[in-house]
Amino acid sequence: MVITSDNDALDFVLRNRKKYFGETPVVFCGINNYSPSMIENQKSITGITEDPDFKATIDLITALHKNSDKLYIINDNKTTTAIENIHLLKKLEPFYHQRLRFIYWDNLRKSDFYDSIRSLDDQSVILLLTFNKDKDGTFLSYRDNIDLIPKDVKAPVYTTWKFFMNGRVIGGKMISGEEQGFKAGQMAIEILQGKQPDSIPVIIESLSQYIFDYNQLKKYKISLNKLPAESQILNKPVSLYSTNKKLINIGIIIL
Repeated sequence: MVITSDNDALDFVLRNRKKYFGETPVVFCGINNYSPSMIENQKSITGITEDPDFKATIDLITALHKNSDKLYIINDNKTTTAIENIHLLKKLEPFYHQRLRFIYWDNLRKSDFYDSIRSLDDQSVILLLTFNKDKDGTFLSYRDNIDLIPKDVKAPVYTTWKFFMNGRVIGGKMISGEEQGFKAGQMAIEILQGKQPDSIPVIIESLSQYIFDYNQLKKYKISLNKLPAESQILNKPVSLYSTNKKLINIGIIIL
């Protein structure tokens, strides 16, 4: 079994499949801008696509921050995923031209971000995407991406990837790496147990979910009632009743 993550990994396997992998089954995940032509004429292959729902998150931003007119997008212009992000955003940009100005921070040095972000006020909004190579080609991990955001940032920050939820991001409609990995693992188990890979359809529907940080919602005075239904709220205070529900109910019955 071969499991690939992201477009570059799948491209490598398909390009070298005959030489290194033969007929070994392949399950892919984390694929942006998927089309069936990517695996045309390939056998024993299936997987999961990963197209972030930018529109849902930007719609949310315009609904929750009606006075904001600038959207600062942190995203590099060198890596495969980041280039796909720009491609998708450029398609959406015309729908918001009267409401939001898209400003791409895609060619800065790592050292430039801290002061640039701190200079923004709460009338601007930040959309944190994937910034894995800066202007000088320096590699930044996803943990480095989180550190680009100062703890005292004034502008509200949104994202479409769950691994950026570190206490400085409000939320958004997000892709979860854990969910992608879990689904890929389920497919792999089915195949190892004898199921034909080609009989398992590629999952192309979005696995995204609305996720928010309670403390950030409170900081920007955003009511839970304004969030989409079935949103997941992280760091939400737990009530005395919910933590001791069984004990309290038993006590009531005894009384």
